[in-house]
Amino acid sequence: MPLPSPAHARKLAGRLAARVTDEICGAALPAGTSLGSEAEFVQRLGASRWTVREALQILESEGQIRIRRGRYGGIFVSAPTVASISSTISSYLEFVRVDVSEVVEARQMLDANLLRLAIERVNPDDIAHLRSPFDLQSDTEGLHAGFVQYEALLNTARSPVLKTFVRAVGQL
Repeated sequence: MPLPSPAHARKLAGRLAARVTDEICGAALPAGTSLGSEAEFVQRLGASRWTVREALQILESEGQIRIRRGRYGGIFVSAPTVASISSTISSYLEFVRVDVSEVVEARQMLDANLLRLAIERVNPDDIAHLRSPFDLQSDTEGLHAGFVQYEALLNTARSPVLKTFVRAVGQL
């Protein structure tokens, strides 16, 4: 039987990575859960060590797993970061060629909900963070101050999902 081509192996690695993702999500495994060793993955997934390694690299680059080498090593579930999720969403939107007007429309909807949530959830401790030290300075600090205040609004809204989507759309 001939060996699979590198392109076929990459496709298989992607399918294996998706399968592992489905297993992690389906079982709702928390961050830090051990998934076993590379050798156990090879046996469980029924694929070559090379293909399993590629699948694990895909998952590690996406922030879904952490690979620790050595005596106490193994493969562990990792909580994806907001940055990695935003990057994935942004890549997808670029892939499907979202029009600029759609991005602007989505951003307006996100901003309106961000403001609504921030107003609903604001507490006295948030006020200091919402008042940027640049408020009293000239317009030379305006753009930077705007970003500082926008980040404060995101934090005040206390919505990780909204924060992730705002960041993803902002990357486009």
